Amino acid sequence: MTFEYTGTDCSPDNPDIQKAISDMKKDQILQSYQYFVGNSEY
Repeated sequence: MTFEYTGTDCSPDNPDIQKAISDMKKDQILQSYQYFVGNSEY
């Protein structure tokens, strides 16, 4: 069993990692927006 690709797969330059980070940020922004809008009173 070898682990020679572990470091390269986890690189921040990996497009899959960038997409995962981007998706996490989108989810956080969306949750913050929904919380703000849901708690605003007119």
